[in-house]
Amino acid sequence: MAWSWHQDPIAESSLQQLWSLYLVHKDQGWFKDRYSNERDFVNMRIENTKRGKADPVRKYITALNEGTWDEVNYEASRESGWFATSRWHTG
Repeated sequence: MAWSWHQDPIAESSLQQLWSLYLVHKDQGWFKDRYSNERDFVNMRIENTKRGKADPVRKYITALNEGTWDEVNYEASRESGWFATSRWHTG
């Protein structure tokens, strides 16, 4: 016998909650911004994603070119604060 939403009370409850969320918020701006499949909203999300990724990537590449990440220290020190916050610290 095939699985069905109606045979699983937890899945059924989740489905009811999602449907209620949709009915309550479907006409609100934030909901459309986030979930609408209308072309304008989809294009807006794509542009926001591109714009949001561009600046951090640019900063990271600049830091690489400036040598910010060239020196790496794998040794933990008391000055770094790692020992004080570590759950393995015994002293």
